[in-house]
Amino acid sequence: MRTGLTKQEKTTDIWFDEKDPLIHIRTHNTDLKNRLAAYAGQHPDQCRQTDADPETGCMEFEIRKGRFSFRLTAPYSEERREAARQYARDSNAADRLLSIVRATNANLMRKIIYIIYRLWSENDHLSRIGGNQFPIFLYCNRNKEEVSKCKLKSS
Repeated sequence: MRTGLTKQEKTTDIWFDEKDPLIHIRTHNTDLKNRLAAYAGQHPDQCRQTDADPETGCMEFEIRKGRFSFRLTAPYSEERREAARQYARDSNAADRLLSIVRATNANLMRKIIYIIYRLWSENDHLSRIGGNQFPIFLYCNRNKEEVSKCKLKSS
């Protein structure tokens, strides 16, 4: 959403005191706005939207103190980062996904070729277009017996 505000001007303010049981949140952050709006829709007794400014894209919410949390995470040690790198190299998820896609495409092509083969063998007229005959060669990426079944020549 274009608001005319710079990224530095798009802030998130979270404030509360020890007396009030509510936390007040004012934000421009789209992800946080969406999450709070969804939560407010599911649990209106715990969270509610109090204000929205369509010109700046800012929204304000009130949420019960026990429902909102901050998560502090320690930085990863160098050993943990290296272990994660090594795991990624060993499992090589990208190559596995690529091989699955290639296998799926190969199987799909085999099925399409088989369907075309069946159509042509059952309906010889499909190979004649406008009175002309075209030589048609279909190849399967399989063993020799299956390849010989898949080859077609129009006469």
